[in-house]
Amino acid sequence: MNEMLGNQLFMARRYSEALKNLEAALLHSPEQKPIKRKLIICYAQTGDIYKSLNLFYDLIKDDIQFIIDADPILDDCPCNEIIEQLEEQTDFNYDPFETKIYQGIIWLYCDAAKSLSCFQKAGELENSNEVIKNVIELIEKYTAT
Repeated sequence: MNEMLGNQLFMARRYSEALKNLEAALLHSPEQKPIKRKLIICYAQTGDIYKSLNLFYDLIKDDIQFIIDADPILDDCPCNEIIEQLEEQTDFNYDPFETKIYQGIIWLYCDAAKSLSCFQKAGELENSNEVIKNVIELIEKYTAT
């Protein structure tokens, strides 16, 4: 029930409400990658970029292909609209480092090379962040194949 409602709220772009339902659904089914994929966006859209990044890293560490194979239409991915907002710096209160993280996350749903570039720029801004280093390594491995 929580997952269905969470999915409906996600499709309506009501991320705060979707977040609560998707978190509850994940508690009952922690292996569900589709729930995690939506939660990554919900966390970032509601201002918790680091929770988004950590869940993103956990998911791509296990199965990077799952994010890359996201179908923007079938999965109702808001990637294009979010990328546009991030590029214009509208609707977000993120600093440049956090913005690059979010761009990197969102671009992986659409374009691995652009995602890698964003994460590399984030790494230049804060080179001591181990999660960023690990994400870069995973995306580099994927793009090298």
